[in-house]
Amino acid sequence: MPREIVFTPERTGGVRVVMPRELRALLRSVGRQMREMLSDEEYADSPMLARLFPPASLDDPLEALGFEQLMGKAIHDGKVESATILEQTADADRLTDEETLAWLRCLNDVRLMLGTHLNVTEDADIETFLADPATEHNAIVYVALTELVDLLVRAVDPTAN
Repeated sequence: MPREIVFTPERTGGVRVVMPRELRALLRSVGRQMREMLSDEEYADSPMLARLFPPASLDDPLEALGFEQLMGKAIHDGKVESATILEQTADADRLTDEETLAWLRCLNDVRLMLGTHLNVTEDADIETFLADPATEHNAIVYVALTELVDLLVRAVDPTAN
């Protein structure tokens, strides 16, 4: 990532944000698209969304169903809220602790969705995705979000590796 992207922890909590307008526009769009996908029944069976809501138990379908019934809506609503916060604060110069965590949750969720869409695995070489015109755009966004998440985590926890 270019050096003009900086997350600096604030003494009073939260982080100070320095980044180009174009990236802020991308983040706003990512938040909006995520919110829309989470709210659109058309995507309900999408493998990308399924990646965000894995079953609580692979061995016990009843346990997985019980967890889904108990917590599913709250988890879904939390993801919508994080996407909304990212969309609404993309232009902010300072994020509160809550907004910072919302950014981390949403950006990581989008990374997971893009990784699923691209079929990224531990053995995958991201350069392959970057070299293919059919996957290049999504791969660029995936890499950029990965780096943003890393920078943001390091701002929140300087001891993170």
